[in-house]
Amino acid sequence: MIESYIYKKEVDWSVLNYGINIPVSLQDVFYTNMKFRLKRGESKKIKLIIEQGEYLVMLINQAFNEQKYPNHKNILQMRYIPKSEITMPL
Repeated sequence: MIESYIYKKEVDWSVLNYGINIPVSLQDVFYTNMKFRLKRGESKKIKLIIEQGEYLVMLINQAFNEQKYPNHKNILQMRYIPKSEITMPL
């Protein structure tokens, strides 16, 4: 695997419990590295690597009412459930 640094996120309560939002400004770079794109409302299991640990997470392009919010940008998130392996202390 070729290592590439895309995004640095300060750890907060949300990151420790639910997941990470991918900023709109980085979504194209993120998708290029993933070699696929999700349509709004689609999700896919992906592997998140943190140091030597590998974790299954859901990559979600959040669905929303496009008629009500026609100019809204995509909301791309990596999500996991509370009490999943990724949130457990060492």
